[in-house]
Amino acid sequence: MSFLDMLENNDFENLKTIIQNATLVDEPQLLQLLPHILEKIGDHKNSDSAKAIGEMIISKMNPHAMKLYMDIIYESFGSMKWVIKKAALILLGSFAKHQQKVVQYNLPNMILRLIDMASDVKKDVTAQTRVCFEELCSVIDNVDIIKIIPSVINAYMEPVKYTEEALDTLVATSFINEVDMQTLGLLVPILTKGMREKKVAAKRRAALVIGNMCKLVNDPRTASYFYPILKPILERGIDEISIEEVRKVCQHSLDTLLRVSSEAAEISENVMKCDELDATVRKYCAEVDIVCEDLTFNHIGKCCEGLTLSNNRKYEDWEACIKPYLPADGNDERVKTVVDKVHVDGIANLTPDKVDPEDEEEDLCNAQFSLAYGTRVLLHQTPFRVKVGRKYGLVGPNGAGKSTLMKSIAGGNLQG
Repeated sequence: MSFLDMLENNDFENLKTIIQNATLVDEPQLLQLLPHILEKIGDHKNSDSAKAIGEMIISKMNPHAMKLYMDIIYESFGSMKWVIKKAALILLGSFAKHQQKVVQYNLPNMILRLIDMASDVKKDVTAQTRVCFEELCSVIDNVDIIKIIPSVINAYMEPVKYTEEALDTLVATSFINEVDMQTLGLLVPILTKGMREKKVAAKRRAALVIGNMCKLVNDPRTASYFYPILKPILERGIDEISIEEVRKVCQHSLDTLLRVSSEAAEISENVMKCDELDATVRKYCAEVDIVCEDLTFNHIGKCCEGLTLSNNRKYEDWEACIKPYLPADGNDERVKTVVDKVHVDGIANLTPDKVDPEDEEEDLCNAQFSLAYGTRVLLHQTPFRVKVGRKYGLVGPNGAGKSTLMKSIAGGNLQG
């Protein structure tokens, strides 16, 4: 009996047992169950059992297959049946419990999808949207914004009523920790809305928050993701806002994002797409007599496409997208041959990683530290790396903490 037959017959106990013992080889078939599981979740008689099956599949998923899961969930958001929409929101929220790291990275797109669902005409759907917001935002670990998450969610659920209040809360927030993908994913939609408001006061508040956050964006991948989103609204702020102070904040934020994002590798237009990767895997499997279903090859191609689109050259990630799905009857050499060849072809047109010549030199110090003067935090979780034999200068305006830093270094008093 197939997975689908057991689900249609409400044979949840046997299905649970099989899924518990399943491996990633079974993932393509289990993925096909998700739309049917959503139907079952929408049936109040089987809702709890179907939800448990869905969560079990999610808990065993390959993180590199996240896009395949999200395509099914997001497609269900457009269903004509409100119970399917609600079921999709229930399953989406469960990702926070079972795949925290994956949700953190994908939170920007998830937030945008939930904002669309917040305006649904059915109260059951909007109520579940709020629950889903809360579940997904529970993965955010930036202590600077944890306390303001409820205000931001209120603004997304009822923008007319709560947007200004949320912007006020954000302006009063001190950003000290690094601003990462999950933080910007939550806040950028409300900030872009604030920058588009007619009231200059709303634009000013949004611009100040963007300015405070951009100072703490250190990851080039995060900056490159949000640069094209924030660039037009910051340029509009520079052109339209009458307050010189705010125009300068917009310009500085734009410059910071451009500088940090420029360090990220550009994605080549010639990278292999899903169909090409699918065909490549098929070719090399045929060479070593590995046979798979079409569904499996397509699944591998989609997983690998996520790597090419993110310029990921890491061998272990390519291996994780291919090896678990290939039945090699214990012959790891054949699988390794396929992975090696697909990896070589797959990364051929990717942008080479930038090489820092200092990486080969001996470290004198390589640490993170925090520095405060009285009640003022000067540096927080700041990376500090110096090499043996090199000369360094320390530059900054008066009061930035140059002397305090040097005294702390000399006295061995750095916290970190």
